[in-house]
Amino acid sequence: MPTHIGALCWIDSTPVPKAFFVDDETGIPIGEATVTLLHEHRSKVVPGWDLCPGACNSSAVLRTVLRANQIKDVPEHLLKVDPNLPYLRLRPDKIGFDNATENHGRTVEQNLDDAYIRTDFVGANMPRDKSVQERVIGTFQDLLFKHQADANYDIARMRRYGFDPDETGHVLCSIQTARRLLALAVMTHNVTRHRGLDDRQPGLIWKQLLGTRKLNVLKDVDEFKRGMGVVAEATMSSAGFEKFNRRYTPGALEMRRIVQDFERADRVPKGDIGRKPRTNRDDRKRPTWKVRIRFDENDIGIVRVWNPHALPAPKWEDFSCIERTAHGMPLWLHKRCLEVAERDAMDYLTPEGQAIVRARLFEEIANVDSRSAERDRLALGRALADPNVSRIAAGYVHVVDEPVVAHSQPEPEEYAPALHGMSRGNRKDAEIDTPRSPPPPPTEPVRMRSASNAVSVVPTVSAKASASAVPAKAPELRHRKTTSKSTNDARRGATAPTKSADRPDKQAPSRASSNRLKYGDEF
Repeated sequence: MPTHIGALCWIDSTPVPKAFFVDDETGIPIGEATVTLLHEHRSKVVPGWDLCPGACNSSAVLRTVLRANQIKDVPEHLLKVDPNLPYLRLRPDKIGFDNATENHGRTVEQNLDDAYIRTDFVGANMPRDKSVQERVIGTFQDLLFKHQADANYDIARMRRYGFDPDETGHVLCSIQTARRLLALAVMTHNVTRHRGLDDRQPGLIWKQLLGTRKLNVLKDVDEFKRGMGVVAEATMSSAGFEKFNRRYTPGALEMRRIVQDFERADRVPKGDIGRKPRTNRDDRKRPTWKVRIRFDENDIGIVRVWNPHALPAPKWEDFSCIERTAHGMPLWLHKRCLEVAERDAMDYLTPEGQAIVRARLFEEIANVDSRSAERDRLALGRALADPNVSRIAAGYVHVVDEPVVAHSQPEPEEYAPALHGMSRGNRKDAEIDTPRSPPPPPTEPVRMRSASNAVSVVPTVSAKASASAVPAKAPELRHRKTTSKSTNDARRGATAPTKSADRPDKQAPSRASSNRLKYGDEF
């Protein structure tokens, strides 16, 4: 059980049912919105609230916590009931969340930790863990959005964003009126009897418990505001960076200091063995750096850039948009403006019509002289060679086969393509062996020749000498020289025995001679 005011708070969000919101200043339709409430557990007071277009996000959660710390603007008729209603402010010691995506962001937990606010997440799919907050949400759904503002809006355009009073029963309301009604409903709840407090008002319980302990508030509100927003990445140069189709810069003097900080970090100290940064070798290109940015979804006029090289400590640098119309513009309004501009541009001229107009201009430029025409043909050929252009052109260019004229069957030509794909139809490469000269017989060494191949040399003598001569002896056959197994065929000592003689100390003893017969002796 909490012991003092602010010891435990609950926060939750829910879409506003049966309400369609528009911007009262521009008349641009918004669609659905989400209300976020911060509820104090001990006194049942609601000190913080927020109404954001679309779904809930991390910025809406932080804005609700910041609203709980601020002094409220209370109507006159409620000030007569309790003059202390504007001072229902506190910094929670611990906040209970559900497992929504916007509550698990690093931005939410990091900023709450910096403000010394603990977080506690309830179990998944267990609404009973925060049943008190669920009851408060139901109470505000009954209090809110009972009236609609009198205004003329573009109903046809709002139907594109889901406005359908006949089917869904949507109530048309401006976002400014809805926020004013939400603030009024919160203060009305704080002065209304509560059954969980023995039919006492939450403002009365707050007033009674206020003297027991001093309330905690945020010490540095500006630093807490700087931590709010969505974190993204951008490419920064000496001229700033681009975001939301706009350019942001802090000014000439501040930009020069920031660039000097990043250039100082790019220098490698003498003797450093770490990885050297990639340097820009092109003098025509200005150096760029990847930086982390943070912007508030309620105001895209100012974007903060993280400078890790600032001295004496890293900090967030404020970059302002060069267009004054962006200051104070929320992100949802910027997206709606882009959608409306896209629809208007589509009604004025389609992308296909724009491509035709530009093609005619390029065609006229190519017809200036022969060089222009030749250069245009080369550029067109390079463009058509690109696979992406060919894929896109396939959706606009239709290829039709040429008409085939029926003729009599022509005679096959000598070099007509055959069915097998050869350029010559009567080829017989697979049937006729390629003519080649016979290989010469291998030369056999003389010592390897057999007896049948031996050549006998007969000397030529006269007939008189041959009659008185002795018949010649047939020449001996030359056989391959065989070597003994006990000899070594090595070049050195070829006739030496394979095994050397034993030393005298290793020789077997000789047997004494005897006259007795031995086995195997012959008589």
